[in-house]
Amino acid sequence: MLSTLTGSVLSLFARGVIQQLSSSQKNGPSSEGITAPGRTDALDELKVDGNSRALKRVLSRYELTRISPAELRQLAAELGEKALLSPSDIQELFALSRKLEAAGIGTHERVNLLAWCQRLLRDLERKSPPGGPETLMHEPSEAVAQLRRQVALLEKLASLQELP
Repeated sequence: MLSTLTGSVLSLFARGVIQQLSSSQKNGPSSEGITAPGRTDALDELKVDGNSRALKRVLSRYELTRISPAELRQLAAELGEKALLSPSDIQELFALSRKLEAAGIGTHERVNLLAWCQRLLRDLERKSPPGGPETLMHEPSEAVAQLRRQVALLEKLASLQELP
């Protein structure tokens, strides 16, 4: 039941992504990013300035659920060379590959990148000041803010990978 519900939610999200990609292709490059339904934050939105088929084609050669730091750098370089993501999104992917290696993940050791980042984000948020990660007096730390951007980017890329 849960997998059916998850599949339905992903399907709805995928349709929204397809519509936004189609709109971007018809109307030319857009400053609007792809955001999940119901999300109101503007975390380093995924820019789709190029051909969505080219983006999907590149993503199809990588598994974000089984990717090494070296493969992540290769993905980031390829997406950057083809200008399929914004420069800031490319930098986030390179930063993630450095973060993996700094955490002791071998250059060719594969990890579930999204799950790893989500776990790291939960751990960082637990260390936040009392009252939650953000209060009137406290902004999230730069590390938390960066990891939130990276998780949002990975979620978007993963949803694009699942499109037919």
